[in-house]
Amino acid sequence: MNIYKLYRDDWDWECVIAFIIRAESEEQARAIAAANCGDEGAAAWTDPALSTCEILQPSGEAGIIMRDYCAG
Repeated sequence: MNIYKLYRDDWDWECVIAFIIRAESEEQARAIAAANCGDEGAAAWTDPALSTCEILQPSGEAGIIMRDYCAG
């Protein structure tokens, strides 16, 4: 399994901006994100034109992997 970081390329207030998801593939990661979306809707996570998906490397320096904060 891989760990994926998915984030929306364009976003507004009061919505999900990003996910960190463990999945077998990018397609599965996007499907999991879509199933757990907020008001932004599933298409924000399944359409590569609206969101970016990248594999996070399992090794590296100690530190925060993701801190995503948005309040409106």
